[in-house]
Amino acid sequence: MAEITIMIDGRTVVATDMADMLQRITVSSMHEQLQQKLAHVVCPAHGFAPQVTLHIVQGRQHISITGCCQQLVDLTRQALAAPPG
Repeated sequence: MAEITIMIDGRTVVATDMADMLQRITVSSMHEQLQQKLAHVVCPAHGFAPQVTLHIVQGRQHISITGCCQQLVDLTRQALAAPPG
């Protein structure tokens, strides 16, 4: 299963640790959506899952992907770009 980290303004956040209910729901939803999209992404050559970090800085989102090889990074990008469903 993919390792997903969410960072807001340079700080790693965990939904269950957030005091604000709206932020907790938002972060939890983002994490769940990423988890669903990446549930079956595994490197066919090495068997590893990707490591994905969602950076939110001043309201803008950027995703960083790392993995064992470029093939896994490419597969992860494809999974994230695919429509939900």
